[in-house]
Amino acid sequence: MKLTELKLGGSKLKIPGFMVRMGGFVTSPRVYFNVVIHERREPLEPLLYVALFAIAKWGLSGVLITGLAESAMSSFGMTPFAALSEASWLRSLLVYGMILGGTVSELFAWFLWSLLAHAVAKVLKGGGGYMRSLNVLGYAWVADVAVVAALLFSTLFPPLLILCITVLIVSSVWKVVIAGIGLSEAHGLSLGKGLVSAVLPWLIMAAGVIVLTSPWWFLRW
Repeated sequence: MKLTELKLGGSKLKIPGFMVRMGGFVTSPRVYFNVVIHERREPLEPLLYVALFAIAKWGLSGVLITGLAESAMSSFGMTPFAALSEASWLRSLLVYGMILGGTVSELFAWFLWSLLAHAVAKVLKGGGGYMRSLNVLGYAWVADVAVVAALLFSTLFPPLLILCITVLIVSSVWKVVIAGIGLSEAHGLSLGKGLVSAVLPWLIMAAGVIVLTSPWWFLRW
């Protein structure tokens, strides 16, 4: 594993390269996308980003939900982590189920988002192949680091749950912005067209969900 040296005072701290890139994609996405695109990296690293952040997010979400449910049923006001330690195998199964289901759904969302984004980029006269779209959108998942941190604090201090929701909204917007910058670099598009390529797939998917669920809503009414 490649390490990057970071000078801290008079000492040198070695940090794994993927961690350095993680921060770079959040703070200076255009610079780091330019590097990874020209190096033609394989999708393994973006895959790890998507999978690891999904596991962390859904695992902490499962802990938070089951812990809050346990706390609600208890008169002692336990925190989610303390409540989970007393949880039954059923609640543990729920946590692992959320991790599995959430991770699979995010991997599917990554592939579908990249497929639709690539199609939109091609319509907008962009160059480059599908793997470029897949890679840059996978790197965009680094924006979820803020969500993971917020979920962690929420499991320790449940009143911060409202902060978690706010962070989730901001992180989602920043993820789309990072994706738009990446798509513009990957396919030689303007930033505006890159953002269109990142946003339009979500509108298409939302419209698809509405169409598919419309019979159910119609029957309810």
